[in-house]
Amino acid sequence: MYIADNAKCNIIVVEDDYQLQKILKVWHQLPDLKAVIQYKDIPAKKPNVYSVCICIYVIAEKLLTVQLN
Repeated sequence: MYIADNAKCNIIVVEDDYQLQKILKVWHQLPDLKAVIQYKDIPAKKPNVYSVCICIYVIAEKLLTVQLN
């Protein structure tokens, strides 16, 4: 938690649900944290918690929209 708070992280990337649960417990102590991205498995349905697959999809969709216009 010290590193995340001191680094003023807006986004934290975690491997799995075990790591996600640790962040969820201290999120209220991280005022700069806006989102968590989980790259393994499907994350719990929580506000501002995303799967890396969804993030890649959204980025790709935006890139295609820009390139096609």
